Amino acid sequence: RAGRAGRSAGRAARAALALLLVLGSLAFVFALGEGVLRLLYGGAPPYFFSRIVEHDAQRGWRLVPGDYEFFNVAAFTRVRASISEYGIRSTAAPIVAPPRRRLTVIGDSFVFAEALSDGERFTDALQALVGPDVEVVNAGVPGYGTGQQVLLVEDLRARGFALGSALIHAFFTNDILDNAGLDYDSLDPDPKKPVFEVRDGALVSTAVAPGPPIPTAAISAQMARRSLFAALLRQRVEVLVASHPGILRGLGGVGVRVPLPRPPGVILGWYAPGWEERWSRTRDVLRQFAQTARAGGADFAIAFIPSPFQAEAVFEELLRAHRDEPLYAAFLDDVDRPQRVLLEFCAVEGLSCFDTTPALRAPRDEPAYFLHEGHLSAYGSRIVADAFHDEILARGLPR
Repeated sequence: RAGRAGRSAGRAARAALALLLVLGSLAFVFALGEGVLRLLYGGAPPYFFSRIVEHDAQRGWRLVPGDYEFFNVAAFTRVRASISEYGIRSTAAPIVAPPRRRLTVIGDSFVFAEALSDGERFTDALQALVGPDVEVVNAGVPGYGTGQQVLLVEDLRARGFALGSALIHAFFTNDILDNAGLDYDSLDPDPKKPVFEVRDGALVSTAVAPGPPIPTAAISAQMARRSLFAALLRQRVEVLVASHPGILRGLGGVGVRVPLPRPPGVILGWYAPGWEERWSRTRDVLRQFAQTARAGGADFAIAFIPSPFQAEAVFEELLRAHRDEPLYAAFLDDVDRPQRVLLEFCAVEGLSCFDTTPALRAPRDEPAYFLHEGHLSAYGSRIVADAFHDEILARGLPR
């Protein structure tokens, strides 16, 4: 009996030693990986929105000119970006005697592309497709809704910047929240955003007061302490799951449901109560945008950019596990409501409008979006550029 007890104790000791060796090896790999990643990426400051903007009383914020280099932790990309003196991410200069045609794409962060360097955005891929006879200008500003983009167009023109003969508004699903000055997480009023409406045929907006100073140094220091190795592992797992959505189906089959931290902006904006009023406001602003573009001599077109929750199969699988929640059920029953409503509006108004959703839903081997960061990857940007190119050729833009 004493011998059996001794053998059991020996097996337990060996198992404990093996476990310690495994844990020690994992800790060593983690530490080594963290050290290598810090060496490769640690020299670039972490990206956050406040680093590249300043207060603007009319628009809420505007881009600060300069050359930037930062590390986007959510997308795990090192980014180089240049913002011109006109407050846009484009090197184009005002045109006095146009040597070539110019096409301006205006929008929010999906046009600006916070996770991609200059040369990787969909406007860069579009530039390569249209060739040297056409100049593509990127006028995207993160967080801007339709109304803020109208004000940006007016400001650029007032400062002598020629937008060219064609202006394409990249419409994203968050625009109806932005135009109403609402927070993406709660639908509460966001004091940092102006509220827009069309009154007596004119676009009017609320003024935005300066907020408290943003502790950029403290935010940067806090973000710099985050583990890069953990961020890389998360990003790789996301790509794996997105490439094989059946993994989520398998988890659901054994009763495992991946939690959602909050309803995505597309669902809150277009499926929560009050969406019709939010769309009505945005519809009026879009109508005003078309008038502003045409008054400046530009052909105007609207391009719909879908939310990743509308275009990535992995998100559909994720939401199906939450169908018992009314908001998610409403979305799953009418996923294409935003683009359908927009296209119907364009048809009634006689506006040129196209939808990039079919191109982004076509079969592919990798995600078109950075799943955690939420924006187009370089691969997805090329897909959107191809869709834009097909549409502008069909419409003869720019003239």
